[in-house]
Amino acid sequence: MELVALGTPAKAAEAARDFEESRPPLDRAEVLYYREPFDLSEVVRHAETAMRSIATGLSKAPRSGLGHYLLGRAWDLQGEPERA
Repeated sequence: MELVALGTPAKAAEAARDFEESRPPLDRAEVLYYREPFDLSEVVRHAETAMRSIATGLSKAPRSGLGHYLLGRAWDLQGEPERA
């Protein structure tokens, strides 16, 4: 399993919970991104909320592909694809 290979099983499980916690605000940001009228401040607010959980997860499992994928989604939604 990928997560176990990234560190201790306990840290990997904690990181997985952090990544899952980031999904609802990230999904909300994506919905708002495509909704009219477009409000970038709302998109950024939800993406930043997600990024806090993602950063916490990456601190526990820094080589996690899932964590980096989610972080890239958050940066892209904030209009910074070069950071994604």
